[in-house]
Amino acid sequence: MVNSTNIQVADNLTDNFRGYAALLRKIKQRVQLAQQRVIYAANEEMLRMYWDVGKMLQQSQDADGWGKKTLQRLAMDLKNDYSEIKGFSVRNMQCMMQFFNEYNQELR
Repeated sequence: MVNSTNIQVADNLTDNFRGYAALLRKIKQRVQLAQQRVIYAANEEMLRMYWDVGKMLQQSQDADGWGKKTLQRLAMDLKNDYSEIKGFSVRNMQCMMQFFNEYNQELR
């Protein structure tokens, strides 16, 4: 239940300050901008991590000549070490390698 005293206080504040609604709108816009920037930064870092992991996998495979069983073991070990993080399946690591190979110039 909303307290009528709280409503009266809020009404009095807005009555006493004509620019309140505009100030509130500006602050909300700034908060939304910050939230968007955080999402963009997280997505950018995730892409860089995928590219880096793909690079490590590809370079290791080129140097050592390992196959799918190594990816299976990596997937299992990463799942055990980072159980709260998804995305390290064999298929995803193959996609990371493909991502690195297809975009190996753009993200440097």
